[in-house]
Amino acid sequence: KIIICVFYGSDERPHYLSGVSAELPYEIDAKWYADRSAEQKSMLTKVARSADYIVSHPLSSQFQQRLALGLLSLGLPQPSPAFSGTRHRSSDLSGTRHRSSGLSGNGDRSSGVRVLHAPSRPLSKGTDIIREIIAKLVTEGIAIDFVEITGRPNSEVLEEIAKSDFVIDEVWSDSPLAMFAAEAAAAGKPAVVGGYGWCELKKILGEAFPPSMACAPDELEGAIRELATNESLRDELGKKAHDFVTAEWSSRRVAERYLKVLTDGGEQEWYFDPYSVNYSLGYGMPLDKVGSTVRMVVENAGVESLQLGDKPDLLKSVLSTAGMS
Repeated sequence: KIIICVFYGSDERPHYLSGVSAELPYEIDAKWYADRSAEQKSMLTKVARSADYIVSHPLSSQFQQRLALGLLSLGLPQPSPAFSGTRHRSSDLSGTRHRSSGLSGNGDRSSGVRVLHAPSRPLSKGTDIIREIIAKLVTEGIAIDFVEITGRPNSEVLEEIAKSDFVIDEVWSDSPLAMFAAEAAAAGKPAVVGGYGWCELKKILGEAFPPSMACAPDELEGAIRELATNESLRDELGKKAHDFVTAEWSSRRVAERYLKVLTDGGEQEWYFDPYSVNYSLGYGMPLDKVGSTVRMVVENAGVESLQLGDKPDLLKSVLSTAGMS
């Protein structure tokens, strides 16, 4: 049998570079990070020996040990609903759990730009920062109807996407079009996505870089302001995103790529070498938190606990992020 192992991020990303770990309901220390890193590295070593093909995301591939197929190069499969440029606004959210600022600049209920945020993990998604930005923009007089939905079935999230003008994914992502943003793209709605790794990822993906309002975390306010006040930009970016996922990430197109991998290994441009990726800024947390976490692990469990001895350049970058170079 041909074995393809597919990784989606948190299953391969070092825990000390992941904000998701900070949301665990118990205290974690340097030993916990060291033990988890050793377990991950051991698991990925076994996968490297046993799998015929590995699918990984470059910005979470710090522990991968052989040539891999890019997760975004193969695609995140999306259904292809009929696209309509017509906006669907509604203040009727009965039956959903939500909070909505729903205010214009003068404090009245707004029928302005409807913005959706649907965090699965509010802490690592930077939800508090997003709320603060929206509140600031509202005080500037920008009419925003902000809807936040958490812990609800995917069907309700899709309904809210259809009613929105654009979505805000997260502050510290490592994918410009992760699943929530991809679902919005399928509905023709653009997404604002903050993250640190876009330059590194663009070097790998080139023109295949998925279309979204990808920006640095400290540029998030400007990106949201620009989309909230520029209808033509929303329409243009929403159409680009829709056309991309319809043509490149439809369920059939993604399946065809996997079948080609099974048949003849796939296209050369789908592959990347984890040893050539030098991304050390993590996911789901700001730079200072990445640095303090790495520093705590190294000071209490040793530099070898980072499990990056086979990647000296990446190790140097990780230590530099922690101010330990």
